[in-house]
Amino acid sequence: MSKAVMIDYCGVCCNHCGMQSRIPEAAEELKRFAQAYKYGDWIQYVTRDFEFGNFVKGLNCFAVSGCKGCFQGGGMPTCEVRTCCKGKDLRNCYSCEDFTKCKKLGYQKETYRIEESYERIEQIATRIG
Repeated sequence: MSKAVMIDYCGVCCNHCGMQSRIPEAAEELKRFAQAYKYGDWIQYVTRDFEFGNFVKGLNCFAVSGCKGCFQGGGMPTCEVRTCCKGKDLRNCYSCEDFTKCKKLGYQKETYRIEESYERIEQIATRIG
């Protein structure tokens, strides 16, 4: 069953964002791997500079950190893109006249290639907005 398409302030489809599911799933997988290989039992013989218990606590944190999306209270609280969109009263960046030249979207443009899909995502964003 597919999830509903959700495009938040930055123009990224939340379903493609690593913070929504890939990072929590990777943390769970790494925990299973470390447990299966009993890293906690022997890592101190390899290095004393590694606190395995803190590592597991960190993985537990990542495992439950799945983002709900900006509109549902998720996302990075200090996100300058969200702040900008809210300040301009925009649903997302695609509605902004400065989208193509915006420096705040460097990560999204490079990582998610939102600029390449601008027309299609704008259509979707307009339809669901």
